[in-house]
Amino acid sequence: MWKSLSLGVFFLIGLCAFAVLRPAPARADLQLCNQSGLTVYAAIGYHDTDKGKWRSEGWWTIAPGACKEPIGVNLTWRYIYVYGETDGMTRTWTGSYKFCTVSDEFTIFGDDNDPCNRGTTLEFIELDTGSATSYTYTFT
Repeated sequence: MWKSLSLGVFFLIGLCAFAVLRPAPARADLQLCNQSGLTVYAAIGYHDTDKGKWRSEGWWTIAPGACKEPIGVNLTWRYIYVYGETDGMTRTWTGSYKFCTVSDEFTIFGDDNDPCNRGTTLEFIELDTGSATSYTYTFT
């Protein structure tokens, strides 16, 4: 009886040690940081390969000196698009890539042939993340 109990305890200790000592899967993400001194409202866009469509999402409120993580999964997209604005549009971060947005929290799927009939088209900055699995963009 003691022998089977000892083997069971030994097995349980080994299992716990394996769970604690094995490396965790790599975590990768997109972070948006704000060093502008003003509150930034940010939106992102990317080609969602799972859905086979372009996707835009927003809004993340980023306080001065803070960061937000809108995509908390491995970056599988080389290009991610970002837009930012402050209250009253006193400052904007724009590019030349158009995505559809609305004024409230949103996730919109569309493609190049899908007009933005549900909201406003804004011009996003293109970020080339290369082969990185983590990427940080800072609003300055």
